[in-house]
Amino acid sequence: MKNIEENAIKAFSAIRKLCDDNKGIWENYAPFVASYAIYLINMGEIDANREIQLRKITGVASDKNLKKATLSEIALFVANRIRSFATVEKDSVLLETISYTPSDFAHSRDDNMISICNIILQKATENSTKLITYGVTQVVLDDFTGLIHNFSEVVALPRIAKAKHKTATQNLRRLIRETKVLLKTRLDLDAEYFKATQPDFYSDYQGARMIIELGRHKKGQTQISGKVSDFETEQPLAGVKVYLNDVAATFTLTDTAGSYLLEIAAPGTYTIKAEMTGYDTYSEGFEIENHESLELDIEMEKGE
Repeated sequence: MKNIEENAIKAFSAIRKLCDDNKGIWENYAPFVASYAIYLINMGEIDANREIQLRKITGVASDKNLKKATLSEIALFVANRIRSFATVEKDSVLLETISYTPSDFAHSRDDNMISICNIILQKATENSTKLITYGVTQVVLDDFTGLIHNFSEVVALPRIAKAKHKTATQNLRRLIRETKVLLKTRLDLDAEYFKATQPDFYSDYQGARMIIELGRHKKGQTQISGKVSDFETEQPLAGVKVYLNDVAATFTLTDTAGSYLLEIAAPGTYTIKAEMTGYDTYSEGFEIENHESLELDIEMEKGE
């Protein structure tokens, strides 16, 4: 979570605590009660999306990588036994079909890895009786089948986890904007009612209301910045073309750390896009205020 978002949520939480601790002051003032009820709904959604955003994704990816390493080991063992058998039998077609190396497994995308393993399993099953002599028993084939199944199940988990994380991040940005508007247009005005009769409560409310945006750039120019990375490997991508609103003529390229920065002439609603050979084009809409510095990280998926 970025500093701007973090500090906004801290301020929102401070307001909630203050109001909850002083319910006796405002519970009979209907306008404040109505505004605060909406505020609590927003805060409930913020809490739920924040919990999703803060979940660790690395554990899911690590589990997948461990299963991939285990599957690669047994797949290579079975493939080499088949190659040995094919060499003795002078079966050039089978030898060519199973000509996989450790590098093939190490650098294969997940879907390709599953396809390779299924080919090896199929050929092993077709020659199962003869392969017993080479150490490929039914127990080995059953283990191999189980590992393929386990890996296939876990392959989708990092993608699902990251998709949920991305959605939660987008929801938080929207909810923070909506909550700021709610405060400005309703709750702040309702709190004015207590300025004379409950000066301490009003003063505390104003103090909690302050949002110190530590992540904001002190520049006159409105801008958006962030890092671009590979969706699967999480490694930064250099040389990615990043631009706004389909105006590809005005773009920036990410540096070696995957970082980019685009200055924006005026506040408003924009669409940011990122392009790089071998990857699907990334596109996401956002809103930005005057003199605001928005941070948006981008994860790019490899094209089919």
